[in-house]
Amino acid sequence: PYRLGYDRQQTGKLLSFGLPLLVNGILLFWIMQGDRVIVGSLLGMQELAVYGAVAILTGGVTQLVMKTSGSLYLPILSGHKPGDDAYARRYELCGVITTLLALVTLITFGTFGVTLVQFAYGAAYAIPAALVALLGLHGAFRIFRSWPQIGFLAAGNTKNLLAANIMSASGLGFMLMALK
Repeated sequence: PYRLGYDRQQTGKLLSFGLPLLVNGILLFWIMQGDRVIVGSLLGMQELAVYGAVAILTGGVTQLVMKTSGSLYLPILSGHKPGDDAYARRYELCGVITTLLALVTLITFGTFGVTLVQFAYGAAYAIPAALVALLGLHGAFRIFRSWPQIGFLAAGNTKNLLAANIMSASGLGFMLMALK
């Protein structure tokens, strides 16, 4: 009853949806690791260790919030078509919740960030409060940015998702050019 076959139309749909996600994976690696490559090559390994410790802490919290909200939002949004009133209401609610989560992340790391880093890694990691606050701000932006990304995925629009990540990756590229 089942046979392996090739369907040109289905292959086109598969590539149209999946190819942007494949390129996204490569871009996400650069976005997530590029800052560490830059810090390590410009400032050295000791500074990279301090930066990496803070980045792991803020990035871990950010990833947890993004993955959890994505797991919750995607089923809520994908049951409706973009443009429908139900979709618009749910998308707006997801945006409000995401904004609150981003603000909580920013306020937490801006206020208690140094204490959290020293609690997690010990007093040897005496780091500037500004570094923790900036990485907290970066995490808050990433959380906020996840809201439209989940909307793109729910609508099956992986090309807009790719375009957004190209913009993010290009920011690191411009930073590298500016530092040379």
